[in-house]
Amino acid sequence: MRRICLFLIVFLLLERLSAQEELSPFGPVTPADFSPVSSLVKPETEAVILKDSGSAVLEGYEYGFRIVYQRFRRIKIQNSRGLDAATISIGFSAEDNQGKRLKSIKAYTYNLENGQVNKVFIEKQDLFIDKKSKDDYKEEKFAFKNVRAGSIIEYSYSRMVVSFDLPTWYFQAQYPTLNSSFTVQVPDIFNYVIQMQGGQYLWHKKEDSVKRNIVGGTTWYLSTIHTTTWSFRDVPAIKEEPFTSTIQNYIACVRFQLSGEPAGPGKMLRVLSDWQMAANLMLQSERFGVPITRIDPWIIKQTKTLVLDSDSSLQRARKIFAFVRNHFTVTYPDCKLSPDMSLKDIYMAGHGNVADINLLLISMLKSQGIQTDPVILATRDNGLTNVQYPILENFNYLICRVQIGGHIYYLDASDATDGFGIIPINCYNGHARVIATKNYPVFLSPDSLKESGRTLVYVYNSDAQKKMSIECTHVADFDESSDIRSSMKEMKTKSYFSKITEKMPFEKTIDSTRVSDLENPDLPVTTYYKISFDPGSQNLIYFNPLLNSGLAENPFKSEQRNYPVELPYTSDETFILNMEVPEGYEVDELPKSARLLLNESDAVYEYLIEASAREIRLKSHLALRKAVFSPEDYASLKNFYANMIKKESEMIVFKKITR
Repeated sequence: MRRICLFLIVFLLLERLSAQEELSPFGPVTPADFSPVSSLVKPETEAVILKDSGSAVLEGYEYGFRIVYQRFRRIKIQNSRGLDAATISIGFSAEDNQGKRLKSIKAYTYNLENGQVNKVFIEKQDLFIDKKSKDDYKEEKFAFKNVRAGSIIEYSYSRMVVSFDLPTWYFQAQYPTLNSSFTVQVPDIFNYVIQMQGGQYLWHKKEDSVKRNIVGGTTWYLSTIHTTTWSFRDVPAIKEEPFTSTIQNYIACVRFQLSGEPAGPGKMLRVLSDWQMAANLMLQSERFGVPITRIDPWIIKQTKTLVLDSDSSLQRARKIFAFVRNHFTVTYPDCKLSPDMSLKDIYMAGHGNVADINLLLISMLKSQGIQTDPVILATRDNGLTNVQYPILENFNYLICRVQIGGHIYYLDASDATDGFGIIPINCYNGHARVIATKNYPVFLSPDSLKESGRTLVYVYNSDAQKKMSIECTHVADFDESSDIRSSMKEMKTKSYFSKITEKMPFEKTIDSTRVSDLENPDLPVTTYYKISFDPGSQNLIYFNPLLNSGLAENPFKSEQRNYPVELPYTSDETFILNMEVPEGYEVDELPKSARLLLNESDAVYEYLIEASAREIRLKSHLALRKAVFSPEDYASLKNFYANMIKKESEMIVFKKITR
């Protein structure tokens, strides 16, 4: 019995040592690992990813093919704010992995104590399945023992996926990554389109191949097995900054899209077609293409009731668009078509998804002989799309393109706050695709979109009680007009004006308000308000001539930025003030006029002010002529905004007349 116990103890120790050897493909943790040397590691750094290694092997097995995915990670916790990195969640399919637990998870905590590395093994009982896991999908979670600021944690696991979809590997994370590598092993009976981002951090790529027989299910294949490893070094942390479409566009990673799979020995089934083939298939589909290529008689009949024989094509298009926009509501804001519903069902129900409503619009426009085509795109928050390959799952929105008299109009009837020829700002995301007999790309760039606004302010002495009045007329741009229409649905008019005047630092009374073109999305909204205020009787009065309407703080706070700044559009904003000097006062201090330039012509800000004995005139004008700025422009852009905000915060100082 004693020999048996001794044997078991030795066996368990060897198993533990074997697990440790398997866990650490980069070698054991050493005291030097606790002091990582890198320009990426700064005093404020919360954690550092020392090593991150993964592999995906597409292999044959008894039922076909599957992917065996493995990962190893080693992280140094720099301070208490980095302790979040010590809570791990791993998702997997219970069916694909023959059980409700992952048996391959191994994890350790390391601490440096008296110059020695002390390790603690994470036991199986410390792992648990998230109670929110449902059906086949499971999430296994665990937290590291004895972890604290200064600890190193590492873990590894493997899981199987019965699929041909190779996983995306991210070389970049919320913490700096010193070393990251990913290996893919694929037989040449499969083919993938590979997309890489962040190639500036790639320091090594290794490729090998070997020819051998493999079996998938009951079929044997003579195949060349290709193995590729990408290794990245010194990848900075990434976090989402203001004016970013989606961080997924810029995070360093490698993505895979299946383009061909085996259809038998020596045969490959093409999965990813070219754009023309994809467009043809869409146009042949009963739910998407047929309703807009073979116009149903009831569509023709209904549309005729909306237009006159004497209407021009543009007048007809405007009337049809207004009808669809005003009479149908969105049930789901994306490109998916409502299942089991025809356009007639959508029409009778009065609601549908974005694609339903815009396909109905296209069909009605086509019934009047107006050249109209569907356009599929990805919204800014959904990431960029591939110009060369039709990876259709990346597209999540549908609008329509209308050509009348040599002019192009893009329409979206799903948003009741937008007018004819206006589509949501979120749609300006570069490449989009016109689905037609001869399909072609179009590019909706933020740089091509210009929004203009104008504000006129008159400040004057109003009565014998030494009160003053402010009258402000603001013509909003179309994007702001859409926001105003939405806000007005949720609050009363007086509440809206109370909110937009709340920045003014003096007691005030709202005397009158007016809103024009609120119900006409084809025109910008114009707002007007008149307020009264008492400037007081102190010796000095401080007055912000922009009525505190400028930016309160710089939206660009980071010291540097490694990916572009993406403003939603170019803009042209003008603020004009005419002001009487308060009764009994004179101008003591006046801001100086200024002109700021960004890269000579990318942006211009003018602040022009002058004063006479009884009147002050100001014109503030911002012209942003570019919407997308490269990382190299970031410092200049940040400095431009800092100087503009500083200028807009300057006060006019009035001094009481004592003589």
